[in-house]
Amino acid sequence: MPIKPTPEILGTLKEHMCGTTIIVCSKGLLHDSSFVCDLFKNEVSNSQIGFLAGPNFACDLAQNKFSMADIAFDDIKTAKLFSNILSTDTFKLNAIDDLIGAQISGAVKNIVSIACGIAYGLNLGENAHSALLTLAVSEMVNFGCSLGAKRETFYGLCGLGDLVMTASNEQSRNTSLGIAVASGKDISDLLDNTTCEGYDTIKQVKMLAERHNIEMPICQRVYEILFEKKDPNSIINVFK
Repeated sequence: MPIKPTPEILGTLKEHMCGTTIIVCSKGLLHDSSFVCDLFKNEVSNSQIGFLAGPNFACDLAQNKFSMADIAFDDIKTAKLFSNILSTDTFKLNAIDDLIGAQISGAVKNIVSIACGIAYGLNLGENAHSALLTLAVSEMVNFGCSLGAKRETFYGLCGLGDLVMTASNEQSRNTSLGIAVASGKDISDLLDNTTCEGYDTIKQVKMLAERHNIEMPICQRVYEILFEKKDPNSIINVFK
């Protein structure tokens, strides 16, 4: 489910969800830069809240092609319990106890994917793409650890795994958005017809980073290109 309608949908359903275990799959931050799992914790009483994320395209899952993901809860025992319950022969879940890190990974990797799409659209080459991904991992780790996440989360399935897949494939809506931006296309039609979580999340990530005095050069450049109409070629400034 996209991040933007989540609060409204939760408001409609929350009276039926009390006392249940809820696993959130919406990636991004809420409009006030808060975490979606915190919203569920505050709104749904007596419930366990988890988060699922990993390098998975829906088309592969639908064809039962082998896939893996991280499932995060505050308590590792609960994470392992639901990992065992939900894993299948072709879909394996890895249990972690880092809700913050999993959510940050899901938010930031979509923004990085837009940056990589811009680089692809500018024909900067695979060397630049690899360098951009490397810098992005450091940016995610610095951002996440500053907010209390665990470093190792960002090298796992929901971190590095999801980042590499999303930022290296035109199946990714965010990467496709970046390519469109680099080519000078009007992206309004694209945004009307599909969900690009990186576009919807970047203002919130920027706000959160500024609140905690965390430098995020890649996210900052993407924000400037998308919302301040800076030249897409300015993405190369992240290498300076």
